[in-house]
Amino acid sequence: MGDQFFKLWEEDIKLLEIEKWAKDNHIPIISKEIANILKTLLIVKNPKLILEVGTAIGYSTLWFANYSSEQSEIVTLERDQNRLSKAKKNIEWFNFQDKVNFKYGDAFEIIPYLRREFDFIFIDAAKGQYLNLFKMAEKKLSKDGVIICDNVLYKGLVRNKKDVKHKMRTIVSNMQNFLIYLKDNKYFKTDLFNIGDGLTISSRRNL
Repeated sequence: MGDQFFKLWEEDIKLLEIEKWAKDNHIPIISKEIANILKTLLIVKNPKLILEVGTAIGYSTLWFANYSSEQSEIVTLERDQNRLSKAKKNIEWFNFQDKVNFKYGDAFEIIPYLRREFDFIFIDAAKGQYLNLFKMAEKKLSKDGVIICDNVLYKGLVRNKKDVKHKMRTIVSNMQNFLIYLKDNKYFKTDLFNIGDGLTISSRRNL
């Protein structure tokens, strides 16, 4: 009986189809656990301007669009043209196109030229570049904004003391340096959550 009165948006058949498509095509998307944390943050923070670094097929973008206010805007960056095209179709499928501003290209070339301050920044891009991405993003963050970074434990290897495969050592080392940067950062307070593949939530300290 309860389902007749209250159906969760995340149970939408279209969203489930996108999840299946991502799995079948080996496209990484945020886990449901991470999605629900983002949902809670969006409801609590009520951001007006959101920056997403790493659109992929627009799955997390859909969560941002659905759980932010009608006046909110999402600026999302993606450097893979095929993924961006799929993301645009997915956003249009849910009729969120008026809330989403797609930008095609490398984040390192786009972020420095963004002129506005963002209330909510989500980083889910090249794992070996999180430190550099965060340093750029923090310059674009509003006073009370938050920066969320996904997959910071990188397949569990960041905390794994066993030998890491050679091709992954640089990424793991870079991610470890990034987490040290957050831990020692006197300007940001960061919480690390051992959920999914690791999530950090950073906000400015009141200095």
